[in-house]
Amino acid sequence: MNIQQVEELTGVTKQNIRFYEKQGLLSPKRNGTNAYRDYGEAEIHDIKVIKLLRKLDMPIAEIKKVMERTIPFGEALQTQKEKLEMQRNDTDAAIRSCKIIENESIDSLNVDKGLAYIAKEEEQGGKFAIIIEDFKKIVEHQKKNFSFMPDSMIKDAREFTDELCKYADENDLDMIITKESMYPEFELNGETYQAARNFCRFGAVVQCRILEEEGTSQKENVDKRYEILQWIYRILPVLILFFLCFYAMGRAGVTTIGIQLLSAIAETSMIVASWRLIIHVK
Repeated sequence: MNIQQVEELTGVTKQNIRFYEKQGLLSPKRNGTNAYRDYGEAEIHDIKVIKLLRKLDMPIAEIKKVMERTIPFGEALQTQKEKLEMQRNDTDAAIRSCKIIENESIDSLNVDKGLAYIAKEEEQGGKFAIIIEDFKKIVEHQKKNFSFMPDSMIKDAREFTDELCKYADENDLDMIITKESMYPEFELNGETYQAARNFCRFGAVVQCRILEEEGTSQKENVDKRYEILQWIYRILPVLILFFLCFYAMGRAGVTTIGIQLLSAIAETSMIVASWRLIIHVK
């Protein structure tokens, strides 16, 4: 049974299944023909057990001990039940605080009185949210953006798609390309990303970032800049050729204008080719 069939049968996503394998909770056999993972009834049972225990909020490390049979299943459940009961007690103080202020309005609320009540509850052992860690959400979001060095210089949209798919295969990622271009878009882990190719002294670099609401305007700006470059590419050869011809006529006699003109055309061709390589206009 392949991983797609396992996902449909158990309701556990492919990403989670692979994550559990990396954490040592699962060890499916490999198909001798194509080396793909081959899941049997035993693996299906284990995945369902993991799903059950995660639904009970049991940590991965504890589940691993259960799967390795280093601690009895009943003992692990008893420990988890005690943790859940402690969590329920921890929320009692917050529930009491909600009841005190629930009939107030935002304008008439005595905020200082409410905060003083919470401070008193905390002194007596009450548990409340630790807001000092709110910034971690931003940090986690930033970690979702990633970059990698492709095997090619990515000269067109098709090559860009190939490099993204290659990266996804090498890292066991379920990536769905939704738009092919030099600024392709794709879906990964429920998030929409946009990729861009940049250059450093070591070569090409693909930078992938999550698209948010403000991402639309940023993308429009990028498209506008790209359109301007296309117009420059169309006009620049004519301007360069005109300038070089004028220069040749001013510096040489009539008999040498032909030679100067050929030289100017050759130089223009080289400049245009270099410019096209830079902006990759199709």
